[in-house]
Amino acid sequence: ENLFIRIDVLIKDDDHFDLIEVKAKSFDNTKEEPFLTNKGTVNSGWKSYLNDVAFQKYVLSNAFPRSSVNAYLMMTDKNAACPVSGLNQKFKITRDQTNRKGVKVSNTLTDEDLKKKILIQIPVDFETELILDSDARDPVSNRNFVEEIEFLSSHYEKDIKIESEIGSKCRGCEFKCTEEEESQGYKNGFKECWTKALRWKDSDFREPNVLEIWNLRKKDRYIEAGKVKMSDLCEEDISPNEDNKGGISSSERQWLQVEKSINNDPKPFFDKEGLKLKMVQWIYPLHFIDFETSAVA
Repeated sequence: ENLFIRIDVLIKDDDHFDLIEVKAKSFDNTKEEPFLTNKGTVNSGWKSYLNDVAFQKYVLSNAFPRSSVNAYLMMTDKNAACPVSGLNQKFKITRDQTNRKGVKVSNTLTDEDLKKKILIQIPVDFETELILDSDARDPVSNRNFVEEIEFLSSHYEKDIKIESEIGSKCRGCEFKCTEEEESQGYKNGFKECWTKALRWKDSDFREPNVLEIWNLRKKDRYIEAGKVKMSDLCEEDISPNEDNKGGISSSERQWLQVEKSINNDPKPFFDKEGLKLKMVQWIYPLHFIDFETSAVA
């Protein structure tokens, strides 16, 4: 019908399918029930991966109702040791003139290189059926997994926009673009939502808002109260207080940011006394470790 998937690896054997979803994630097969919590629900760390496979299985099963389908996750085996050094370099990702990706296999690749399996194929039929059969409802939409599929596909088919309330989640919106890109014809989904909810004009978007405040956990509360711009906030909203840890506290740092933004003050703040307090605790000689190349236990 109007559902679309791209399966990584599909093996067809008469009226049976093996659906294999490849993930760039490692897996420890020594753990019991790694995908489920003690309550028998899907572990939050695996939910996005298993939802992905469950949706693919749902579409494939409905496309071929007389066939059986087994679903798998293919991942790196944590307990396997790679037999050769630089194996990954023998599979180079390439792009053609249309920017389509492909893989070029090195002519130095041998059967010995591939003899020891470093990938592991994990059956996830129980978990995917648990998701598909579950009546557990999303706390926001109040729909279960299959109802959510039907809701999304219906809106896509009829080209109906799904309205979403604005909030702190908007900070990570992937549909933002610059004013220059807008002038080139690009659409700004973030601006569309906020314009409708707040009736903002272009000039309003140029002012700093609460989404930009560092480490602030009260964003939703402020937005619900109509305090969306930093200029809407007063000192009592942030309540900057010392935390007796030396230097400025998180709340002081937040109010400092708001204050400088409102006053259009670009001068950097340097906590000289706070730095001094830290430096007197240093024990020489000092060792500087490049984090990117350190092997953390």
